[in-house]
Amino acid sequence: MTKQATKTKGSQLDIKAIADVFNKKLKLLKEAFIKSGHNYNSGFEFQHKYTDLIDKTIHSLAESCFGGLDKISTPAIIALGGYGRKELAPYSDIDIVFVQERPFSKQTKKLIESLNGHLWNAGLKISASVRTLEDCETAMDEDISFLTSLLEKRLIWGAKATFQKLEKAYRQHIKKTPPGYFVSAKLDERDLRHHKMGESRYQLEPNIKENKGALRDIHTLLWIANFLYGVHKPEDMVRKDVLTAAEAATLKKAQHFFWTVRCHLHFLAGRANDRLSFDSQPLIAALMGYKDSEPHVRAEKFMKDYFLFAREVGHLTRILCAKIEAQSLKAQKLVLADMVENFPVKGNRLTVANATVFKKHPVEIIRIFRVSQTSGIDIHPDALRHIRNALDGLRQHKAQTYPLFFEILLDPVRAEQTLRRMNEADVLGALIPDFKNIVAHMQYDMYHSFTADEHLIYAIGMMHRIENGELAAAARLATDLFPKIKSRRALYAAIFLHDIAKGAHTKGADKKPGHEEPSRHSVAGAKAAKEICPLLGLSAEETETVAWLVQEHLSMTMTAFKRDLNDEKTIIDFVDVVQSPERLKLLTILTTADIMAVGPERWNHWKSGLLSELYHKSAEAMSDVKAPLPLQPKNDNYETGKTVIKIMQHPKQDHTEVTVTTTDRQGLFSLLSGAMAASGASIVGAHIFTLTNGMVQDVFQIQSLKGHVYENGAFLNKTIKAALDGKLDLAAEIREKQKTAPKKSALFKNLTRVIIDNDASISNTVIEVNGSDKPGFLYAITSALSKQGLQISAAKVTTFGSRAVDVFYVRDNFGLKILHPGKLKTIENSLKLALEGNI
Repeated sequence: MTKQATKTKGSQLDIKAIADVFNKKLKLLKEAFIKSGHNYNSGFEFQHKYTDLIDKTIHSLAESCFGGLDKISTPAIIALGGYGRKELAPYSDIDIVFVQERPFSKQTKKLIESLNGHLWNAGLKISASVRTLEDCETAMDEDISFLTSLLEKRLIWGAKATFQKLEKAYRQHIKKTPPGYFVSAKLDERDLRHHKMGESRYQLEPNIKENKGALRDIHTLLWIANFLYGVHKPEDMVRKDVLTAAEAATLKKAQHFFWTVRCHLHFLAGRANDRLSFDSQPLIAALMGYKDSEPHVRAEKFMKDYFLFAREVGHLTRILCAKIEAQSLKAQKLVLADMVENFPVKGNRLTVANATVFKKHPVEIIRIFRVSQTSGIDIHPDALRHIRNALDGLRQHKAQTYPLFFEILLDPVRAEQTLRRMNEADVLGALIPDFKNIVAHMQYDMYHSFTADEHLIYAIGMMHRIENGELAAAARLATDLFPKIKSRRALYAAIFLHDIAKGAHTKGADKKPGHEEPSRHSVAGAKAAKEICPLLGLSAEETETVAWLVQEHLSMTMTAFKRDLNDEKTIIDFVDVVQSPERLKLLTILTTADIMAVGPERWNHWKSGLLSELYHKSAEAMSDVKAPLPLQPKNDNYETGKTVIKIMQHPKQDHTEVTVTTTDRQGLFSLLSGAMAASGASIVGAHIFTLTNGMVQDVFQIQSLKGHVYENGAFLNKTIKAALDGKLDLAAEIREKQKTAPKKSALFKNLTRVIIDNDASISNTVIEVNGSDKPGFLYAITSALSKQGLQISAAKVTTFGSRAVDVFYVRDNFGLKILHPGKLKTIENSLKLALEGNI
């Protein structure tokens, strides 16, 4: 063996040994982190130790690969981005750049490729680039991301002189770059990311890195501070008079909290994963020291802390932006007045003369937000700081503050934005004690997308958009009704208060995820409304209307989505609750805004159509105009014994209608629902018509699994025919669908519940079934009903996140209601067994 071969073999042995040492030390770091992961600083400590370990590993491998090169051919290996600032989560990319003063030789390029290969083999996820100094200087001009990454560069190994020249070139570039260019670019990047991620920092399954208020927002804040002031840490921003010591401490605590959460997420997944899913939240909560034995309770407490930290990041970002703007205006003449409605203007922002103004006159806290809303001028960070120190006095001045607050809520201009800023300044919670209970309160289900406080503020925005005609295409009925109502003030108070009691009554270990009794928070909210509304300046009549709307705010949803709207008694019962045309209009608008504010894609044409149908039938019943007759079978010519399948898409109503006319048989509805589940369709409504010639016509409204028109009609037709001919094993097909369907979180153990009601319909027994949604859910239920010898005349199918709520109108074999207690108990038990079993 030649001397060169021996050297190569020795190098390979050294590389293996280096990789072994790296992996052993990483294992120890992981064990130490998991053991102390309840400490917010553990993520900070892990990332710095992990970065040091990578530094040493790269240094050792670089020595092995590049040790024989001359100085001119030796590159500088430089850490960038998260690696440069020593913020590496376990499976983050490790960003490095190889830099030389002159073009790279073939030998150097080959050695770089070899080093990268060794790093990957050692388990390091390297993201590497190769640039000359000239390349770097060009990229600084053309690539804002590369320029940003240089803010946090560190020399890991190699040509120190090259690194120093890069540093010099970078400093020269910074000096000639207008601060506004960099700041604007980074804020534009942030805004684009916020738009992509969903705008709100209160999403219930946030991305710990990319979401509004999370790590990337902290990075943006620190990048701007670094570029402008040359500081790298929150505490350094105090010296530059950007943040107070308390604010810097809060920012650092948020930073460490997010770091720790992100490290836990990566280790749990065994890969790069930054999404705080419902599944991961209880696990992360336990690892971070939240002790509650009930998974959903500790998850809610953990997520409340997450949302509060995200809110603080938003607050501190606004402070920094105001500071930057103020500095940029130093040499300019302000275009604004020196005083706006008795508030001084400083740096183009509203402020107060001194720190005692808000303590002496608490009403000024609300008034400055009102003036900001009407003038469009933001509030100065100094004023926000003074507000936070004076909140205790708000509750003692309700008579002055509540009516002014109500003006903010009623004004269609910037109402949502102003309320959100008040909430982020802790004003709403201090002003209204009931609101404090829902601040950062997680609604732990798969139906809601935001925290309870954010949902209410978002709903106010939706209401104003409906009133202004901005949502006419999606919410035509509510838009048309708004000019006709006489109780506008009551309607806005009701939408603000409709979920005000959620935080209070859901405290404690007795709450089960997905199992909130809607009436509990509605009744408690109505009681709170009776106390709050007079303080807002509402009359006794208006207060009564608000309390009724809050108590009944779910009634229209439950009736439209869970009851047969062609059953006369459904309309009679609903009208008996609503009682007046004005309340019907108000409840329709409120229900629309509420659903639209739940989250993206919760509102669609199908739901809009059901609410519209309920509204019109109820309005006709109130006006003594005869309501339309119940649905009738399609007027086609039916040939006895022949099966006819018709599939028609209705894009404007977000559903596809399937009409199956065939010979009547026991269990036909179950068979057809199974065929649709096997075809990947979701049934949202159905009616069954028995014809005079022994035939039956079943009419289904179906959607795709995403809640829109079902488009694969040919496949569905083929599947239905195969099922009717007995050529398809439906149970097996549905089991396959369950394997590939989007998984509903296993955390939401929705209690199986069967409610049998003989008063809801004149001619049918109404059976409501609740359980965890999955493909084949309806098939399992209808199979059980069929085995009990029941005829299904109508079905309403609704899903709230992970919870399925299916309602069936049934009769016995003689076409009568089921009244015998023993038979009713047998039906209930058979349904529960079906729900607890598998397909």
